[in-house]
Amino acid sequence: VCDGVIHCPDSQDDEKSCHEFTCPVSCLCLAYSVDCSLHILTKFPLLSAQTRSFVLRNTQSEKLDSKIAHFSSQISQLYFLMGLGIVNCSVKDIPNYSFKQNKLLFILDLSENYIQSISDLSFYNLSNLVYLNLDRNNIKSIIDNTFKYLVSLKYLHFSYVSLQVIAENGLSNLRSLVYLSLSHNKITTIKVQHFRNLESVEVINLRGNDELYSVDVGTFDHMDK
Repeated sequence: VCDGVIHCPDSQDDEKSCHEFTCPVSCLCLAYSVDCSLHILTKFPLLSAQTRSFVLRNTQSEKLDSKIAHFSSQISQLYFLMGLGIVNCSVKDIPNYSFKQNKLLFILDLSENYIQSISDLSFYNLSNLVYLNLDRNNIKSIIDNTFKYLVSLKYLHFSYVSLQVIAENGLSNLRSLVYLSLSHNKITTIKVQHFRNLESVEVINLRGNDELYSVDVGTFDHMDK
């Protein structure tokens, strides 16, 4: 039955015969995983609707950069996508509802780009996301409820982004978070409210915040187990 649902979990994916899978030119493919990091591309690869994982890294083409800036339109039809990495590709923003069709997404890596802000709708519908890497962008603030849809997130990398301000409820919805890295930023103060709802967190990395001068008493009390 070609309805986008796997009806045979104990055998082969009964959906894979419904759509032909073609590996894009200049990319490396293994099963339904596509890696386009080996060559400098001049256009965004045409991806099969059956793609489960896609990685694009270190592009240096001006023609391609302009298209990657609107990458969400390129992946909106990849309903089965579970892993996405667009690294060092000049991505400038994450538009609202960028991933609303990618509910199965499990891993998202947007590190080493030029992202300057994220909104409370940037990660809409990513309730299954476990790993998010935003290292080495230029995101100076985390607004309230930025991660409210990431109820399953366990690992958040937010280092080297020039972060200065964390809103009181900026991290409050990350109740499943185990690891949080905010290292090498420009944070000056840490308040109890910032981490109070991180019920599962085991590691908070704040190294390299050389301008940090104030941490509220009791901020890390909930981590004593």
